[in-house]
Amino acid sequence: MPREGSCTTAKQPSIAAVGPFIISRTEHASYTTLLPHSHPHATITIVLGGGYHETIGGVTHELQSMSVVVKPAGTLHANHVDRRGARCLLLELTADAAECVKTVTNVFDTPRVAPLVRGAALALRTLVVLEKGGNEPASLALESLTMELTAIIAGETSAISAKEPAARVKRVRDRLEESWTGATLGDLAKEAGCHPIYLARMFRRAYGESIGSYARRARFTRAARAIASTDRETLSRIAMRMGYYDHSHLAHEFQTRTGMAPAEWRRLAAAS
Repeated sequence: MPREGSCTTAKQPSIAAVGPFIISRTEHASYTTLLPHSHPHATITIVLGGGYHETIGGVTHELQSMSVVVKPAGTLHANHVDRRGARCLLLELTADAAECVKTVTNVFDTPRVAPLVRGAALALRTLVVLEKGGNEPASLALESLTMELTAIIAGETSAISAKEPAARVKRVRDRLEESWTGATLGDLAKEAGCHPIYLARMFRRAYGESIGSYARRARFTRAARAIASTDRETLSRIAMRMGYYDHSHLAHEFQTRTGMAPAEWRRLAAAS
């Protein structure tokens, strides 16, 4: 239970305990305010739909769909949910498990806030398995997915050094996350001020995949965020705006990456 102050309790439509994690899908009503409080477990919170402001250590972060917050156990924080409410995927790590995790990653050593790009599709696939409910194979799949997701989030929330060559690689990553550029590798290398071969090699070293693969992940994340953020824009319009050929192209990638259709994701991300 939360402590260090009073707060409202979120609804938990789906919840499961697998391995070291307690996994739940939580919902907060519009304009809910959670006064300063903390939790006994280390947590990873992925915003699915809606949004809220979270204050940690005197700094307030605006969290929209496909944002992730990592907090060590006992981290004091406060929240204010916006008019759309907030739907989240919550991973809680027990104290004993957190000690074991420290042997392979320091992700829970300090609060971390970041946009979720490489882990977006995996988070939605985790949500699909959670919603289907439990049997032994599903539980194993859910535990495997959460372990993999934790590893990806550890990488995404760890800041890259501002020193060269990381700074130029980060500029390319930021551009890919902002929009579907249509730029060639030569264009990106020219902007980064280096040779394309050098950029390709350093990007893979920094992020573990090619520039093209990362660009496709970033496009998917922007599409998922857009679908979750509004029901006024058609899926076909979102597909075209995000750089897909058409609605069927978006639907195929969504089904392949997450195991659900874009319309199903819109339903899960919307308020109950």
